[in-house]
Amino acid sequence: MQFLHEKNAAGQTLLRLCARGNAIIAEILRLSAYIPAPFLLATRADQKKYSHIILDFAYLDRQKGKGPDYYEQVIESNHALTSLDLEFKETYIRKLGRFYKLFEVIWTYGVDLKQYLKDVEGGHHLQSTLEGILLDRDGKQLLSEALYLSGAMLLLLDQKIPGVIRERLLISYLRYKGQTELEDVDEVAKLVERTGYLPPPNKSTGAYPESFFARVSLPRSNVKMIIGRLRSDDVYNQIPAYPVPEHRSIALATQASMLYVCLFFVPKILHTAEATMREVVDKHFPDNWIIPFYLGFTVDITVEWERYPAAKLALANVTQAKHITPLAMQYYKRIPKILKQLNFYLEEGTLTEEYILKNRVKLLEWLRAANVHLRWLTLHTRRSSKKILSYFPKIDQSSVLELLMKTSQFEFRLKENVEAILADKETRWNDSRRECVERINELAEVFSGQKALSRVGKNEALQKWFAEKIGPQVAALDYNDQTVSGRRIQQLMDALEGVTPYHQIETNVPVKNFITETRGYLGNMLRILNVSEDVMVTITLVSDVAYAREIVYEYIPQMQKRIQKDPRTVLLLRSTFLKLASILQIPLVRIGMASLTNEGMAQDMVSVSEFYSKELVGFVRTVLEIIPEMMFRILSEIIKLQTNYLKEIPMRIEKEEVGQFAQLKLRNTLTEKCFQVAQFTEGILALDSTLVGVIQIEPKQLLEEGIRRILVRQIAAYLDQILHFPKPTLQEFHSRLQQLKKVLEGFKHSFGYLQDYIHVYGLKLWQEEFQRIINFNVERECSQFLKQVHEGARCKYQNKLIPIPSPPPVAGDGSNNFIGRLGRALLHHTNVKRTVYVHKMGAWYTRNEQEVVSLKSFDLLIESVGVFGVAGLDKFYGFSIVKGLQLLLSKFDKAQKVNGGRLHNVLKAFTKRVEPLSSLPAHATSLYVDLLKQFPSKEVVDPFVFAIAEIGQKQLLRRHLSNIQSFRAKLQSHPLFSCLEQVNNSLLNDIRAHYSDPANNPYPSVDNPLLLELSSYLEHTGQNDPFSKIYVTGDRLTLLSVWLFALTLKQVAKFSFAIHQASALPSKKDSLDEAPFVIGMYTLLNQFHPSLLQQYLFLIGQYVRSYTDEVLEKSKAAKAYPSEVIKMLFFLEMFSFFGDLESEFLNEFVPAYVWQKFL
Repeated sequence: MQFLHEKNAAGQTLLRLCARGNAIIAEILRLSAYIPAPFLLATRADQKKYSHIILDFAYLDRQKGKGPDYYEQVIESNHALTSLDLEFKETYIRKLGRFYKLFEVIWTYGVDLKQYLKDVEGGHHLQSTLEGILLDRDGKQLLSEALYLSGAMLLLLDQKIPGVIRERLLISYLRYKGQTELEDVDEVAKLVERTGYLPPPNKSTGAYPESFFARVSLPRSNVKMIIGRLRSDDVYNQIPAYPVPEHRSIALATQASMLYVCLFFVPKILHTAEATMREVVDKHFPDNWIIPFYLGFTVDITVEWERYPAAKLALANVTQAKHITPLAMQYYKRIPKILKQLNFYLEEGTLTEEYILKNRVKLLEWLRAANVHLRWLTLHTRRSSKKILSYFPKIDQSSVLELLMKTSQFEFRLKENVEAILADKETRWNDSRRECVERINELAEVFSGQKALSRVGKNEALQKWFAEKIGPQVAALDYNDQTVSGRRIQQLMDALEGVTPYHQIETNVPVKNFITETRGYLGNMLRILNVSEDVMVTITLVSDVAYAREIVYEYIPQMQKRIQKDPRTVLLLRSTFLKLASILQIPLVRIGMASLTNEGMAQDMVSVSEFYSKELVGFVRTVLEIIPEMMFRILSEIIKLQTNYLKEIPMRIEKEEVGQFAQLKLRNTLTEKCFQVAQFTEGILALDSTLVGVIQIEPKQLLEEGIRRILVRQIAAYLDQILHFPKPTLQEFHSRLQQLKKVLEGFKHSFGYLQDYIHVYGLKLWQEEFQRIINFNVERECSQFLKQVHEGARCKYQNKLIPIPSPPPVAGDGSNNFIGRLGRALLHHTNVKRTVYVHKMGAWYTRNEQEVVSLKSFDLLIESVGVFGVAGLDKFYGFSIVKGLQLLLSKFDKAQKVNGGRLHNVLKAFTKRVEPLSSLPAHATSLYVDLLKQFPSKEVVDPFVFAIAEIGQKQLLRRHLSNIQSFRAKLQSHPLFSCLEQVNNSLLNDIRAHYSDPANNPYPSVDNPLLLELSSYLEHTGQNDPFSKIYVTGDRLTLLSVWLFALTLKQVAKFSFAIHQASALPSKKDSLDEAPFVIGMYTLLNQFHPSLLQQYLFLIGQYVRSYTDEVLEKSKAAKAYPSEVIKMLFFLEMFSFFGDLESEFLNEFVPAYVWQKFL
């Protein structure tokens, strides 16, 4: 039974183990890109914020008198830390679970490998011993790979996820999940504990990496046997693909990488086994010292083996200057010769099928030579130590890149033609055989004398020879028996060559040509037979470029420079991208084999192939990004021309002014710029659809993605740089908005101008990406009001392919980005302590009656940041109001409990004295005076009043933002506005009908997207009322209405009425504006059941009636109300106006006759 037979348990178990190993490494590489930023503690701000909740293994150390209990107590004793810890858990628990799962499967892999070796030794797998497995071709490959993958994943784990970060991740997950739910956490912790690894150029400390490998603790005898097989055998049978002796180290490169890793499991060999290490170096590392130990992750063994005496001694023989310098010169000097030959092969019409059939061996030789030189130069000129590089001649990396590109193109064409030959191999062979038979039959007829051909005489011997001997043998050739047919074809060719010297044939040119053509067809048949699948296997093996997975990124700038010079270089790069797709073969080959017999591995196959394919596609995008970058560079010049120099042509101009408006030189320059853009577009569109791994690349899609990426980058940069207000002046605010308007309008206009040249919908791209930028920054800014830490990568508006930049916040500013800066700047200029809002004017004024923010400001705002920017600001203020309301209610709840509940007792006592609210209490005026006297200190009350006014201020701004959106929507898209208005009214009618008759009028389904989508449209067209919104929900707070009434009494006393402004003015310069306070009060009351609002109004009405009755009792002829009543009535009038309360509703609390006299 074959080792990999589906019923062979030993083979299948080992195969699945290797497949798992490759999948685990893919997961390491995948997750290493998603380490949560706080765990890095890279900045002082992060260290200050998270150092108490992100802990390493010191958390488990009880020897220093601390331990878990100590750290948990520190967190629990601090409310801010407890809150932050909870937010942190909610944000990262899923990601922490995935990291822990990764650490656990790495540990499990080592346990399973150890158990497998133990089972084989113990005879648990019938007819399978370790010696037998190592003698089997598949067995020795898989066993070596299993050991090698165990070590490779440890090395990569240290490189990609540093030890201190592993500890922080594991401890965080342990704290949040609890040890009882993590059975193997102790063993996992021992494995992932930090090691002595330090990233290059630093040298790792301690006995690294053997100390790390020792944590896996595999049987040393078994490991030695595997290493012995890697030392002595051609495990992967690659030497036939590299027949030249000088290429032996390349042929054994795969197992050399495996050997490098496996030797760390038995470090004694590296330290003391001089003979063994001499054998290893002479066989595997005679001319190469840069080793790609897994998919392009390289090491310099002259550095890594420096502290191992035996290994260092063995390497000393091959790493001396006298050996390295001529070796490097040899490789570098052959580049021009190889490039010359490749250029010849790449000439149009050279690599025909006939040429390939005739020169198959020679073509493979040049292909092999090109790839060998490419591998050596790529690895050793990019990754060698400074000492080794000093022995090298000066090597031009552009020639190495050219070698890569030309070799890739040559491989692509050769492979394409060979595949075509193999696809029609039998048909071609049969066609050639038929031609041979026809010609031999014609020759037999010629020598029979019955067919005249240039006076050829009859020759019975030749006639019989052709007709009875040669003809039947050719006809009897069988394609399926290629070995016999090949031998007979050679014999027939020799026979035809032998008959040519006969006088009757030699002297007759037509007959001679017939025989030559027949021999040609026989030769073609022989060459077709020689082109087998082995040729494709050789091409695949030789052209492997997995070693350059990381290094190739260093060639991106040079690739982009070539594209800048000639956009059609993309065609050459296409074959380079396809060559890089060979990277997928190494991790996927075992997973693919395992998935044939194990359905569970099929998911790993999809996951791993997608991961590596996306990496390759990402590389392609990065290289080709230069095209949209160049487009936008040219676009910036076009913007400058159109914005600053080109004059706008009027509808009618005088004949004499035509030349002035024509501006022919400028328009010629503009045309040249547009032509350059068109050239770059042609360059990328010339790239055909290409399958990279498992992902199909469409050139038009690549172009659009690149354009979007640069567009997003530039718009985000403009918004971040311009919307920065170092001087808190109104002039600075307006000038910045004006500047942004000018820049974005010019950008948008020029982008629309170019859309026909780049085959994209410019306005559509602009709208989509501008909206995404605004929404992303709004969400990021609003995250400070939420209980979750904002992760940009997880935001629904973020896109990995078209990322939105996240510039750091401005120092000394409480905002995360430009949305926060703009919103807070507007709040600053409408500050409730410095300005007065005049509703009739729709503007804010200073206390000196100078206009600050008006409708013009909001016009400029929407012209600069657009509808999406205004909607974003509206959302920002909405979240801010929510946070403000939550804090306000929380403060009130706490205020009732301090000082033994003094405030609660005062409010409760007052409530008892004024109940029932429909009647008037005895000694009312003294009652209100006593209430204010017992009020908390100014330090307690003022923050409450200011918070209410701030909420009102934000509500006013939201109302103005809605108004400007509504106005613009009516002006620019009246049909849409009217349609939305009608749909909204219809829906509201349906909802009202539901509450009137629920049985017959069902409420819209939760799954119905209409309400959600319509809401978004209404918000962007200003058809929403911020004042009526419910921001927070919760139970009714006891005595809240009484507390708000008391605050109203205290605040209203500070206002005076200005008849000429029809508004209330603060009586002191440091007092708050009345309108925001009124709106804030209404907003707060509107969050609860209507009974709370009614109770509040009853208290105000009782207050007004009490004072009114007192005045009437003193003098029935009194012509005016006291100032307390007038101020309160004016407050109530504003309250009803902003709250849209009916006069009939107010009459329930304040009698109509009072209003009549007031008005």
